[in-house]
Amino acid sequence: AKPGFEWVAGPDRDTTWDEARSWVQSLTVDGGGWRMPTMEELKTLYQQGAMTVLSNTTGSWVWSGETKESLAWLFSFSYGLDKWTNRGYAERNRGFAVRPGK
Repeated sequence: AKPGFEWVAGPDRDTTWDEARSWVQSLTVDGGGWRMPTMEELKTLYQQGAMTVLSNTTGSWVWSGETKESLAWLFSFSYGLDKWTNRGYAERNRGFAVRPGK
């Protein structure tokens, strides 16, 4: 992944933004300190082709932590595209967690 960043892929099932946030907030792997990624971080991960984090997930769209009213920003690792969508929409969406590396 991005130098200095660690990633964890969330459960491999359709996930709303609120579900993704709850999962990230409860994540205690390796001492915790995890958060939802920014759009820039997702795009950097994609551009580097550092997709090991995706090897265990089938959804193509990943939630960022960036929101606007009832919407949140999604990024597609299948298509390299981003879009705003309703935070309650789950189909093919997944959550990732990120933190600065140690």
